[in-house]
Amino acid sequence: MNVLKYVLFFGLAFSAAFSQADELEKCLSAVSTSAHRLEREDAVARCFTSFTQMTGKDACFGHIEKYKSLVNSTRLQNLALNSCFYESTGYKTMQDCMGDTKLFKKASDHDEAIFFCYQSFEERLSKQECSNTAKKLIFPAKRDYLLNHCQEI
Repeated sequence: MNVLKYVLFFGLAFSAAFSQADELEKCLSAVSTSAHRLEREDAVARCFTSFTQMTGKDACFGHIEKYKSLVNSTRLQNLALNSCFYESTGYKTMQDCMGDTKLFKKASDHDEAIFFCYQSFEERLSKQECSNTAKKLIFPAKRDYLLNHCQEI
């Protein structure tokens, strides 16, 4: 009888912990690692495209790290990173947004993320903050364009 109590207790504890997981995590944990690589990649991509909007940014980026064995192709890494950055709950501060731009390794993706941050907080930025943002751009033409725009604020 004691064994039955322990089984029920651990079963309830496990189901309670699983029910508190967000939908993205539930989806990722359900992806079969024994499936064919392309089927697995498609399933992981569906998880990120379907459930990222309901997930907080920290949790979303944490799921990329937690499930890195599933998010192991360049295609999936880019899709997951873009989903978490652009699609999950919005940034509260410019600093938080700019901090996550460092996650983008390709220069074009990095600069696009910086422009996203700028556009998200454009109305709240001072001329100096705008210029500081522009100086973080990698491509000189984009940097010069935003610097010129900042001078007109």
